[in-house]
Amino acid sequence: MRFFYIFLLTCLGAPIYSSGQISWTFGGGVIQGAINTNQLNSFAESFNDYHKGVGFKPLNDFKPKMNSLFFSTGFRYFPSEKKSGITYSVLYRFNKYKQKNETTLLQGSGYDINYWAPYHDFLFELGYSIKDRVSLSAVLGLAINFHTIEIWKVYANGDRSMGNENNLPGHYVGLSTPLEYGLSAGIKLNKILIPIRITHSRSFLNVMGTEDEFGVFIDYTKEYKWRSKELPLDYKKWSNERVPPIDNGINSGALYGLRISVGIEYQLNLSK
Repeated sequence: MRFFYIFLLTCLGAPIYSSGQISWTFGGGVIQGAINTNQLNSFAESFNDYHKGVGFKPLNDFKPKMNSLFFSTGFRYFPSEKKSGITYSVLYRFNKYKQKNETTLLQGSGYDINYWAPYHDFLFELGYSIKDRVSLSAVLGLAINFHTIEIWKVYANGDRSMGNENNLPGHYVGLSTPLEYGLSAGIKLNKILIPIRITHSRSFLNVMGTEDEFGVFIDYTKEYKWRSKELPLDYKKWSNERVPPIDNGINSGALYGLRISVGIEYQLNLSK
């Protein structure tokens, strides 16, 4: 908390100690995320072990690396043209990761699994700009990520269903709020900025579900499931027990990792 106060006072005081320019910025680019998919793959592994047999097409591992386009906007402060000094920014960034998985069971039916996660990043950067051309900053922020796993039952005739005739299909949602921290570098060419950002995320608060279900993927589309509304970490254990096992849900807060982005921004000067 002390670091936050120092950071805030420095940002507010920067224009006082050196004349500079405040700009509204907007742009986009490409981002690669590497998330921890260990819990998702534990589900896939236990699912495959439970259904294994001749003619069974298993689930693939969920990929830890995903690429996406991103959009960003916010405000940046730079020293006056051709001067060196403190630079800081307050930014919002949005991107969406997604991937698919599927399996075929012995009788010809199967499941389609779609995973997607909109990332809403609120980033604060504080650093130093050299001659209003090159900058290096520390990054600190908070992300709000809605992880969604949609599971469809696929019948042998091609029909798809998310109804109550099967317990696993559903629209599972988990919310995570990881802390983002890292470094960013920028190359400024007049009104164009090329930012390169490397951050790591680590979840410290999960707020989806009831008091006993923080961060767990839960199917909110159905009022009743005879096993559990949670997406199971151990599918084999979940299938063999009539009573839902305790602490067997996949936690969206575990889906954190390294993120690298390269973009381009346009700066609209708001200073007088």
